[in-house]
Amino acid sequence: MKTAQGSLTVKAARSPHVAAGLSFLWPGLGHWYGGRVRSAALFALPVLGIAALLLAQAHGGLGDLAALLLTPSSALTVLILIGLLGAWRLLAIADSMSVPGTSRPLRRPSTLATFGVLTLAVIATHGALGYAAWAFYDAGSRIFVGKQGPDETAAPSLEPGETPSPDEKYQASPIATADEEYQASPIATPETAQSRINILLTGIDSAPTRTTALTDTLLVASVDPMTGAVALISFPRDISGFPLYDGRTYRGKINSFMTWARTHPKEFPDGPLTSLVKEMGFLLGAPVHYYAAIDLAGFQRMIDLVDGVTVDNPRAIDDPSGFKLSAGTHRLDGRTALAYVRSRKGLGDSDFSRARRQQ
Repeated sequence: MKTAQGSLTVKAARSPHVAAGLSFLWPGLGHWYGGRVRSAALFALPVLGIAALLLAQAHGGLGDLAALLLTPSSALTVLILIGLLGAWRLLAIADSMSVPGTSRPLRRPSTLATFGVLTLAVIATHGALGYAAWAFYDAGSRIFVGKQGPDETAAPSLEPGETPSPDEKYQASPIATADEEYQASPIATPETAQSRINILLTGIDSAPTRTTALTDTLLVASVDPMTGAVALISFPRDISGFPLYDGRTYRGKINSFMTWARTHPKEFPDGPLTSLVKEMGFLLGAPVHYYAAIDLAGFQRMIDLVDGVTVDNPRAIDDPSGFKLSAGTHRLDGRTALAYVRSRKGLGDSDFSRARRQQ
């Protein structure tokens, strides 16, 4: 009896309030405090898994985290995880308060008050985090067009402020020849020999097996001729609803703008290339002086002509398409380099990580 009573006395000394507070800090801590090791592991491991994923994403720096939240599908996933994690924390708090030796602790006024205060704290913190995640999701959904067919895109508005129906789309016309597509008169030149030189580099998603020629890569290289320093700025291909330099609004994806300008010469009398160069300078806030374009086959051939390119791959790539590359320094031939700059579906990858590889 003494041993049993002593055991009960020790266990009863475990405070349900302390257990609740510990579980509020991290699910499972309250159970560990109460001597319930298995329950502690059950509640702690899922949260540890989520934390490990976030740390892996943050390993690439703030840019990777920003890319995660700016991608609508990822932001929505984060929003759902925030809600589920909040519910998991409340469950852990309630369960941890069932300290051995007590009877129905949540029915006692003091423990009920503790649970209520912690519940409000969980709702407040997760509500704030959820609101932030929703703001990123909403902004990303407004900036980027959702997934559509490979050969079509939402049509732009034709007048300032006009918003066409979401169902209004156009079918891309056949690919133009280089003479038709890539001719432009000079738009701007550097003011002095010391002025920065801005070059628009475009990667054209075209090949003999494709029916479209979309500018999926829009990269501005800004060169300081005095120091030789180069700054690279990539524009995501799915940007939509952006203002045009003439005051109108383009509702389609930015990668389709050049094709749209070519197929609608009355709306864009400057021609497709000049219109694109003007628009990129307008969005950048600085004039674009020169322009270069390359398609898939041309990129591969360019790499082979210089006997390959050396890259320092920061982390392993395992793309579901079949492309794999370990972390470290590699010498890539044209075919492998093309796969490298197009890969975006591996774990932790997105259009943003692909843009870094292209740079």
